[in-house]
Amino acid sequence: MKEIEKRVLRIIGEDTDNPDVYTDANITPIRDSVNDAIEEMCTMTDTFVVKYRVPIIADTYFYKLAFTSAQFCYILRARLPDKGRVLAQSRVGEVADNDYRWLDSTNTPSVYFPIGVEYVGFYPIYSENGHHVELDCAVLPLRYSTDDTVIQLRDDFKDAAAYYAAAEYFLSVADVEKYGYWFAEYSRAASRFGFRGRMSDYSPSLKNRMTPIPRPIHGYI
Repeated sequence: MKEIEKRVLRIIGEDTDNPDVYTDANITPIRDSVNDAIEEMCTMTDTFVVKYRVPIIADTYFYKLAFTSAQFCYILRARLPDKGRVLAQSRVGEVADNDYRWLDSTNTPSVYFPIGVEYVGFYPIYSENGHHVELDCAVLPLRYSTDDTVIQLRDDFKDAAAYYAAAEYFLSVADVEKYGYWFAEYSRAASRFGFRGRMSDYSPSLKNRMTPIPRPIHGYI
């Protein structure tokens, strides 16, 4: 049993050396709550950020993002390293409104647009290979399920994760008063790390972020 799980058991009144209910064989509900806490804190604080390199293929608009050591959450920034240019974020609909022939446009990309939870697109597109876009992506650690799995969580987040899991336990047994207390403790602890309380809006309007792009006859700038 991991130390963070023992912290939860101590809060809910279990004997960590000889628990009545949450033994090593029955620890899954506590473990799931700890995983939920880790994911929420990473989502709301952008503390786990990785760089993702997208090699650009000529005349290709859409790319699938594939992570092996983390769970993709959302894109924080996109840039063209060789141009020193940061791309604005947009949506497919906004791109189409800005340029009804956008699928025929070739140029240096100016915007990116997330599609669902695993695809990203760029506009305009390069007409040649040999370029790449660098993404800063907020990600979530892979969920742990065994005692020998390393928990990817900063040490100063562990109290908050334990409070969150304790709150979920008390909610599951309909002890609303203790649930409210421990969730407040979780919120207070998480707030020290820039916890937002809700997802940030990473979707600024295209019209506010860029001017219409003229469609070149060929090539890119």
